[in-house]
Amino acid sequence: RQRVVIAVDFLREQQLPEGVCAFEYHPNGNYAVITTLLLRRGDGKSDVFDRLADSLLARARALVDEQSVELGHLTGPNLVILEARSARNGADSIVADVLAHHAILHRNGFRPLIGVSELLPSGALPAVLLTPLIPVRDNGGG
Repeated sequence: RQRVVIAVDFLREQQLPEGVCAFEYHPNGNYAVITTLLLRRGDGKSDVFDRLADSLLARARALVDEQSVELGHLTGPNLVILEARSARNGADSIVADVLAHHAILHRNGFRPLIGVSELLPSGALPAVLLTPLIPVRDNGGG
């Protein structure tokens, strides 16, 4: 079922959404897919933009964890995936697609899935959230 997290700045006169994160949890496979992560471009302060993106991703992850545990999975989802995108909107757009901000996704634990992008539409880059439930091969020689 699809769920949405909306961030609203209640201190502004016009209480418009500042950000939206939509995701679907699939209980049969115990995984989630983040389908949308949009933020309203503010006054150009990148730290505020980054913190809001981080907060939306953290809240979505917490909700997925809760839902997974409520349905009998012991430690949350096995996998959280998303489709990172190429930047589509220009800097003059009022809305930013955070799925095109790969540095934010990387900082929040998402890593590209190598070898499957040829199966997806042009420009799509699937990414997976690294959690303690997902074993990672160390290619660093240590």
